[in-house]
Amino acid sequence: YEVRPNTTTYNATLGGCEGNQWELALQLMDMMRKDGQQPDVVTYNAVIQACEKGQQSGKALHMFEDMRLHGLQPNAVTYDAILCACDMEGQWEKALQLIHDMQKSHLQRDLPLYNALLTACGIAKQWEMALRLVHEMCQRRGVLANRKTYNAAIKACENKQWEVVLMLMDKMRKCKLQPDTRTYIAAMSACTHAKQWEQALRLADEMNLYGLKQNSITFAEI
Repeated sequence: YEVRPNTTTYNATLGGCEGNQWELALQLMDMMRKDGQQPDVVTYNAVIQACEKGQQSGKALHMFEDMRLHGLQPNAVTYDAILCACDMEGQWEKALQLIHDMQKSHLQRDLPLYNALLTACGIAKQWEMALRLVHEMCQRRGVLANRKTYNAAIKACENKQWEVVLMLMDKMRKCKLQPDTRTYIAAMSACTHAKQWEQALRLADEMNLYGLKQNSITFAEI
């Protein structure tokens, strides 16, 4: 007898789609529906991630809206992927809306959700909210901030909040998390926006000290 693929089979195949296979991901979802299988949250997450990685942010945003139209509740994985798409498109108003949606949802306040919230704060430059979230994380048992957490919070502060940025970098080191190139670029951006040239140069020297490669964006900040 013929064995027909089910939702789990399709989801497993979709999970293997790379960034340059976003068209395949969309085709598989279409095949899935024609086969009488209903896409679930895992399906949509895989398709949204494939579109985001393939730099098809418009399609990722469309799939996000389609997901909600079908009555499916986005989770932290969904929000993380769609916020990357918002970042590519510079859609800070959409990011603000997503902050509101995430805070209204009944999703567990775990590390992926906090990081998604902080990513949204970074896009929308909501530095005060970002600081409140980092403080809330520190008070919550079982949720340990990682490098992505701090990089997102620092990005939210990069528009002139240079003292806050340096404080976050210090906090990061105390948590035994080494700042990376992304951290330094955001920190130097904050310093140059505030005309703190000496601080920006000190950060560039630190990058060299820790063996982090500087690129054209780094030099543009100083």
